[in-house]
Amino acid sequence: MGENMQILQGKTVLVVDDSSEQREAVAALYQELGCKVVGQAEDGLETLSKVKELSPDIVSLDIIMPNMDGIECYKNISENHPEVKVLFLSCLAKNFEVRDALVKKIDASILLPKPCERDVLEKAVLALYNVTQTEEVEEKKGDDSD
Repeated sequence: MGENMQILQGKTVLVVDDSSEQREAVAALYQELGCKVVGQAEDGLETLSKVKELSPDIVSLDIIMPNMDGIECYKNISENHPEVKVLFLSCLAKNFEVRDALVKKIDASILLPKPCERDVLEKAVLALYNVTQTEEVEEKKGDDSD
């Protein structure tokens, strides 16, 4: 996936989970993919503040969290920061009935099971970026080198 991996290089990620161990594990996976983890949050309210402050390319979001769950947080991000891509990682994704119900609530966002394997995360993050964006990324790299 050499050419596709260029899409991920330098993408900024905000990792959100109420478990510090899960945040660290997920952050490590994103870093292996060449992404830059710019922050972490443990609930939906903190996430909204950090999205505004950090302007990440991607928010990796848990669903079950204190103060504001991932679904409400996602709706807020979608309305106020439509440029931010959201990828859900949740233990709820393992139950097919729950997964189907959640996918209807969160539109076309990607829902992955927790824990997540590196190759599964890589495919999901690449799916957030379509093929036409490969050209845009290459153009931006060309612009940066001027």
